[in-house]
Amino acid sequence: MPAANRSKSFNRYLAIPLIATLLLAGCVKIRMLTYPAEFTYLDPGSVKGVMHEMALSLSRIDSLVQQSSDTTDASRFQSDILNELETVETLASSLAPGTTDETLDGKPRPVTNHLLIDEHIDDFIAQIMHARLLAESNPPNYYGAGQLTGSCNACHQVR
Repeated sequence: MPAANRSKSFNRYLAIPLIATLLLAGCVKIRMLTYPAEFTYLDPGSVKGVMHEMALSLSRIDSLVQQSSDTTDASRFQSDILNELETVETLASSLAPGTTDETLDGKPRPVTNHLLIDEHIDDFIAQIMHARLLAESNPPNYYGAGQLTGSCNACHQVR
């Protein structure tokens, strides 16, 4: 192949990624203009990872609650359960970067690209806080901690 043709071929291979990069940069600027300032994009991979971590933590809570009910010293597991509840609250809060504002028609305005999270995350965080309050009482009450798994199942039911 002559050197001139190789040069043109190389320029095409260089031009295609350059044009694609410029188009994507333009899309980002358009997206910044079309979404409200308080809008947060939740990466599906990140959401899946956070949900998985919450599931593991809730599984540990269930296991600890079960162990505490099998022993006569139920308060022995209280600090471990409270630590796990704090972990779940931190993880859930990471999915709720803002609060949903009410619009004029009374419906909540989404603040992320995940409508189910927008609709339910504030209630879930309130349930975690209530479970923590119950678990901090003397003697500890783990009823709220047990209900958290049911709250997850409400959104993650098989459809």
